[in-house]
This record gives sequence, C-alpha cells and structure tokens, in this order.
Amino acid sequence: MDHSHKAAEEAQFFDLAHEGAHIRAISNSLSGDPLGLKELHPRSIVVLVSSERARRAAELAISLNEPLPLPVLITHTLPDYIGPLDVLCAAGPQLQEEHLQAISIAAQRGCPTVVVGCGQGLAEDDLPSAVLRAELPAGGAHPEKISLSRVVIAVHQLIHQASGKSEENYGELADAVDQELESCAPNRDEVLNPARQLALAASGHRVLHTFEPRCPQIPRAVARCVAAEWAAKAMSCGLVEPVELSEVLVAEAEASRSGEVDDIFYDPLIDGPAAVLPLRVVVWSSTLADAGAEALHVPAGARIEIPSEVHEQALSPLAIALTLMVRGVAAAIYDGEEAEEK
Repeated sequence: MDHSHKAAEEAQFFDLAHEGAHIRAISNSLSGDPLGLKELHPRSIVVLVSSERARRAAELAISLNEPLPLPVLITHTLPDYIGPLDVLCAAGPQLQEEHLQAISIAAQRGCPTVVVGCGQGLAEDDLPSAVLRAELPAGGAHPEKISLSRVVIAVHQLIHQASGKSEENYGELADAVDQELESCAPNRDEVLNPARQLALAASGHRVLHTFEPRCPQIPRAVARCVAAEWAAKAMSCGLVEPVELSEVLVAEAEASRSGEVDDIFYDPLIDGPAAVLPLRVVVWSSTLADAGAEALHVPAGARIEIPSEVHEQALSPLAIALTLMVRGVAAAIYDGEEAEEK
C-alpha cells in the first residue's frame, strides 16, 4: 500500500475514530434529564434531520427501541402540531435557515428542544436561550458530517427519558465502541482487522446485506444502516430480508446461467472481468458465537459479521448495534483490492 493511499484511509478514519468521544459528549449533555421529560410524559418525539445520514442514525435508534413507548417522528420539516407536550431533537451536520426557524417556532411554543448536530458556524445567539445545545468532543466535529453514534444515542436517550426507562451505562458503551475502532484502525492489516476482512470479502462483488432471522431486531437495524452507508459511497450493494433471500439467490443463479460466456477461449485475465460482478451475501448477527452459514440458513460462502471478541465484558443490545455499525462504516473506507495485492 503506497503512502498516499494510507494517508487517504487515515484521513477518512479520523472522523469515525471520534465516535466514542461523541457518545460521551452527547450522553453527558443529556444526563440528568435536562429537558424534564420524566415529569412531562411527552406525547411524541420529533427528530428534525438536515441530512440523510442523520435520518439513518435516527432510524437505527428507533429500531432498537421497538415496540416504541411513544410516537417518534423523523422529518425534514417541522410538523404543525408541535407544542409544549412534544420534544424536538434537531440533528444534522449543519442547520440551514429553515431549520433555525423551525427550532425558534418550537421554542416559542414551549416545546423542549435539543440540538445534537455539529452546528458548524452557529453563533451563541442563533438559537433561542431555552434550547439545549449538546456539547461536542474536542476536535471531533466535521463541517459536512455528523456522527452516527451521536444521533443514535441522543434519540435513544430521549426515548428512555420520555418513557421513564432506566439509562444505559454510556461510559461502558463508549469504551466498547473505542475497542471496536481500535481493532478496525488503519494501522492494522486484514489478519487482525475485521473491517479490512469485510472490505476484502466485498471487493469485486455485488454485496447483498441481510441479517439473522432468529434475533432480528439488532442485526436488521445494523444491516439497514450499513447498506445505506455503503450505497452513499457508490458501493454496489443492496438489502434483503432473510425470508426473501432464497428467492433472490434463485433468480441470481438463473441470471448467471443465462449470462455465461459461451466462448471456450474466454480468459478473464486477457478479456477482462465478467460483465456482471458475482454476488456476495453479508449476514449481520448479534450472537457472540458464529453459528455458521448452515445454521443461519444462508448460502455457503456468505460473510457472517458477529460481535468482536475484543470486548472484555458482555455487550448491551445498543453496544452490539453500535460496534457492528462502526465496523461496517470502517469497511467502506478500506479498499479490498489493495489488500488482495499485498
């Protein structure tokens, strides 16, 4: 791997490396129920997003809390009904004028409001004084990105406070994410790096993300988020429910047979790669023991992603989701073809 490629990986990994710090910062800002949600018993939580990445993170948090104890709406525009019985969470890397107006309207109506985005370029007087502005980790903000973990934790924490549920140990959660990030760091090769291993498995393939059907809540949320992150980077991938997987594979096999090269002299090294890339199935699982493809009813050769063994203690469902999520996002940084050439 040349120095320029390594430098590019390290630059992209820099933002991801702050996920643990973002968890500590946002959980500290919302600790102690500063919006008074336990006494308010709000009728709904409105998550106002200014980017698709923030939307995906909010969807992951909602998936992990289903069945929901109260309605949670993800929207790009402020609903007309919002008032003092609702909660507004503004999430996104940058708040445009329309978002600032929406926040001001909500605050004027007495709606408890928190801004969890990076808020680049915002002055102190850009937000109403009643609005809670969540703190940022030192050096961890990027003007065009938002931490996925930051939004997940914010929405998760608001749901728990609004419904009176007990809080997570966010310090241990951040430590688990840091441990996963350390194992996925650019200075580790594919022998010890699960993110590089995943990137290598995906290299030269169309990837189909799915999840284990036995305990689907956590892996489904992770698969959706990672598939969307990969697609946003123009990686060839898709998402399929386990019950639909066999049907997709049958269709894939039929398409492969109909598209086979009839020329007996065809040589991929001379004539180039096939017109259609082969399919690779990636199965996301929340179980600590790899049950194998047969037990999970997925085809042989599928890549099964399970929680890492680097963690020193049992992980909560939220910790499992976030550690697998950061691994999937890290894999999109690495070039599997580079690993194959080494």
